[in-house]
Amino acid sequence: MHPTTGSGLMRLAAIALTGCGAAGAASAQDDGSTRFRDLPKGWAVEKTVVVPPRDLAAMSKNLGGQIVRNANTYLSVDNRSLQVNVLTCPTVEDAVRVQAALLRLHGGDRVRCPREGRVVFELRAPTRAPVERAYLELGFKPPAVTYDVSFRATPITRCEPMEWNRMYVAFLRKEPDEAAIRALSKGFTFGDQIRLRTHGLGAERSAFVFGTKPTDSKPEADGEITAHTFAGLASTFGVPQVGVSAEITSEAFAVTPSTRKAGKELLGATEFWPSADEEIVALARRITGPGTAAADKVAALLAWFSDDTNFKPDGRIPGSRYGVKAALRQRYGMCWDYSDCFVTLCRAAGVPCRQVYGWVHALDGHVWAEVLVEGKGWRQVDPVAGAGCDSRYVPFVASESGAMPVVYTSAVRIVPREAKDRNR
Repeated sequence: MHPTTGSGLMRLAAIALTGCGAAGAASAQDDGSTRFRDLPKGWAVEKTVVVPPRDLAAMSKNLGGQIVRNANTYLSVDNRSLQVNVLTCPTVEDAVRVQAALLRLHGGDRVRCPREGRVVFELRAPTRAPVERAYLELGFKPPAVTYDVSFRATPITRCEPMEWNRMYVAFLRKEPDEAAIRALSKGFTFGDQIRLRTHGLGAERSAFVFGTKPTDSKPEADGEITAHTFAGLASTFGVPQVGVSAEITSEAFAVTPSTRKAGKELLGATEFWPSADEEIVALARRITGPGTAAADKVAALLAWFSDDTNFKPDGRIPGSRYGVKAALRQRYGMCWDYSDCFVTLCRAAGVPCRQVYGWVHALDGHVWAEVLVEGKGWRQVDPVAGAGCDSRYVPFVASESGAMPVVYTSAVRIVPREAKDRNR
């Protein structure tokens, strides 16, 4: 979706969806040197380089906290490389300052700079895959961030797909473009309901407050979505609007618990997702192979989308939604196109999947997806990145049909609270 006029998300990389492993986590008093002993199958230590003590003073000065040891370990997993710099500080306070400096260097990406007590880890890799594998298998504790979110939105039941972003941009101007808004409104059908996710990324419930009190709030999809109904919304240029404030928590790579089953509503074709189309089914089979497990199919599809020879990002129309068949023929699109194609191919391969709309903190509005791992819950993945979703992803909406229930009519304000610190 990328509701901006600039470029969208930078590509991250592919991910294999695997379960959590059992590598011992460094304690608050450990220097991290035991982290890489007895690694899970598939992992190997290539070498470890300890920074000479004479260089630590300059490093400490640059990072704003005293460092007493820095060991750089080079790992490999499935022919991918991962460098983990283990920075040991004398106190937790020093470690907090060092972590803050590294977060600034990494653009606030907390999964790159986890901290355990007085030890800070810096994870460096050319792709996202080994970073996520490290969290899933090496015992790193994923960060959880709570965001305060606010925006204005218009309930819609239908819109011309290519007009969604244009409507948002028309409202976003310093002086909203009345002529453009009234012209664009002809392609929209406004409604009285906003359907929002019950949970953020992970198990914590989201909290929503509206500028106009709903006349009704009704749970749907086994309580995973809530339909909020409004009456008498104030309009701007004929467009009804409601203010939305939210508290949403995102835990990196977390599963949102669910008892849902792989029913027709999660596997069937819809107006937006032609998952029963013969060409789509054949393509899904070619990508995933026959008889593979659901997790392997998801991994194969994410890897397929991460290869620009199959599908590549293209911002010639910001917020584009070409339609699945057209996007697959031309092999390019923006995040909404990636998500539509990914959901469709997942369903065609027999993997229950739905669409997620929201924001990536410090980047843009975004559309991604989540797949149902039966017996566990929903795992959010980003086909643009070819990876699972970290704590920067802030989900607002989940759609099981592909219909978008709102259009933003203001800038979206997202302010992270202090990241939850489980290791102080």
